[in-house]
Amino acid sequence: MLTPDTRLSVQAHQVAAKVLEGEAIIINLSNGLYYSLAGVGGEVWTLSEAERSLDEMAASLSERYGAGRSDVAADLAGLAQRLLDEGLVVITTGERRPGEAAALPSTGDQAYQAPVLHTYHDMAELLALDPPMPGLRITPEAAPASQSEP
Repeated sequence: MLTPDTRLSVQAHQVAAKVLEGEAIIINLSNGLYYSLAGVGGEVWTLSEAERSLDEMAASLSERYGAGRSDVAADLAGLAQRLLDEGLVVITTGERRPGEAAALPSTGDQAYQAPVLHTYHDMAELLALDPPMPGLRITPEAAPASQSEP
């Protein structure tokens, strides 16, 4: 169950991700699906990489956008559950990693919009056949039919 103290951590061994111009592009290497989180979603991904709690994220985003904290917290809980369901993050126990605060890009005059995880299926088969990472094992459910050798 997710609580305000829940901290998320990126599934580093099965997820490749990059935040470009405020949009997080995420590939689940185990199933080949890829995702995007734009705007506020890209910031949530950056905060997740820094292992911030849902409460810390809600406070930061609420202040940043002048949005109601309870609305932001509800949006974050929904997104966090979706990220967990997709296997992109896990719940982290204990204290967050020490380090600098997550650097978030300037928002300009953007208004708060609930973060939305977009899922793309069109590369799943290609990534299963030709993984983007050397040494990556293909999961049995994604493995191509084997051919017998002569």
